[in-house]
Amino acid sequence: MNLDVQIKGVQAARASLTGLGRQVQFAAAKALTKTANQVNLSIKDDLKRETSLGATAYTLRAFKVTAARRNNLEARVSLRTDSPGKGSIWSRAVGHLFTGGPRDWKKMESAFTKAGLLPAGQRMIPASNSWAMPLDANGNVPRGLVVQLISYFKAFGEQGYRANMTDNRKGKLAKAGVSASGYKVINGVVYFVSFGAGRGQHLPAGIWAKRGTHGANVAPVFLFVRGVSYQRKFDIEKTAKTVIDKEWERNFDSALTDALRTAR
Repeated sequence: MNLDVQIKGVQAARASLTGLGRQVQFAAAKALTKTANQVNLSIKDDLKRETSLGATAYTLRAFKVTAARRNNLEARVSLRTDSPGKGSIWSRAVGHLFTGGPRDWKKMESAFTKAGLLPAGQRMIPASNSWAMPLDANGNVPRGLVVQLISYFKAFGEQGYRANMTDNRKGKLAKAGVSASGYKVINGVVYFVSFGAGRGQHLPAGIWAKRGTHGANVAPVFLFVRGVSYQRKFDIEKTAKTVIDKEWERNFDSALTDALRTAR
């Protein structure tokens, strides 16, 4: 989104301040950039207040500010389209919070689809109240678990095939043994995929985990569901307007005063 700000009085100021047009433009660019940064901070505050979101440091970096320039009096606050290293692209991961509609694909879902584990057109949602889904303090899926599952099911692509888990590593993760009564026991965890009832399985479609005697303690990790739509949680335009109405004139007046004081 762009900050559509009408710079009231700039043309009049240029006309009355003969020879100081450069300073006026500089002040306007400085004030626009400062206002854009204030809008970005306000968006972060909105994210933090939404307790159901469990905003993380990753989420709070979702927007970037493009500074205004003297010859381009436009400051921009926009949803980032890059990603932090191997993480999900910001616009795909959190864009639905600001626009509503369907959530875009996450890298994990893409990996599982390519591996033939996630049916086309379906999404993965974390299971709630499950020992196999240890959500973090913010209610989010731990990144380590996501990486472990992609590795476990050998869903890393050709470039990351070395990160795929070997059968020996899976065995160590399972920590299988035999009890004093002679029963096979999974002391760690074993993951498996169910494609849903009617396909030779009785569990709902998703990724499941099992542990305990004969692996009898079964719990869901992720469930596979049809495309999920979301309601818009944040009105960025409203947030921006509130900040602009409050801060813009003050920012411009301050920037212009500084520019005129230092004019040569």
